[in-house]
Amino acid sequence: MSEAAGFTVTKRNIGHWDITQYEKGRVSRIRGGPGSYWISDEREGKGQNSRLLDDFNTVEACMSYICDQLMHEVVVAEGQEVRTIESWNLRNNDSFSGQR
Repeated sequence: MSEAAGFTVTKRNIGHWDITQYEKGRVSRIRGGPGSYWISDEREGKGQNSRLLDDFNTVEACMSYICDQLMHEVVVAEGQEVRTIESWNLRNNDSFSGQR
């Protein structure tokens, strides 16, 4: 998934973090407590308030996953061979294919 817009992280209170993109509003949230955090993906087409991934031990682990999703870029350098696979090879054909 490649997201063009930047994003911000806001701590609303303990165990309550929101990730927003400048023109799209809240795109993800982290909830929970030590040893038991979960992530909700609220990007368009994902279904608001869906508890998508859970069982993270820390907020940092959640943020690592979210940053990986929001900051992923598919980049090919000039002269580099491009390899393509058929989409049916992927477990989930949407942009959140890293889903557990």
